[in-house]
Amino acid sequence: RVLCVESASGGVNKTDRSGGYYAVRALRLKGRGDDSPIRVHQIEAPDLAIEQLGDYDVVLLANVPDPSAETVGRLKKFVQRGGGLIVFAGDRVDADQYNDRFGKGADGLLPASIGKVASYVGDATGWAIGPVKSDHLLGGVVSRLPEKLLDTARFSKLTGVEPVSGSETILSVAETGAPLLLARD
Repeated sequence: RVLCVESASGGVNKTDRSGGYYAVRALRLKGRGDDSPIRVHQIEAPDLAIEQLGDYDVVLLANVPDPSAETVGRLKKFVQRGGGLIVFAGDRVDADQYNDRFGKGADGLLPASIGKVASYVGDATGWAIGPVKSDHLLGGVVSRLPEKLLDTARFSKLTGVEPVSGSETILSVAETGAPLLLARD
């Protein structure tokens, strides 16, 4: 049971992809319908305050700009009780605010402190995913993908992060080694 929390749409064009579009699409397992072992419920960020987090196994924040201190407190309790938290930083995420509210270092909730956004500059089409060096489940999935397919996944912007002690880099940028995906127990 996954709760996908997205930024309020605020007049977004219907053809635009929301922050969690691809994550939700991947989680819903094409063709499985109601038989899917993963149930995804999507809401907009303002509705998170009324959601019962205990009804879910994982909460996914997709480019949510400003979770309140109360919301972060609820998420911390959710994680302490064994729930999973996934955070996708995007253009609406304020790094300083996230670092302040979610905490930094070993006592923080996230596997890294969030830094500045970097944009790709160069002749190629963007940064590529580097070789997988992690035995994490998601690393295993990516390492089994065809090399040509992986090479087509490119990133033109990257949110810089400083991993905290005890976190694991699952995916990184080929050209720089910068973390793309991190995990932490």
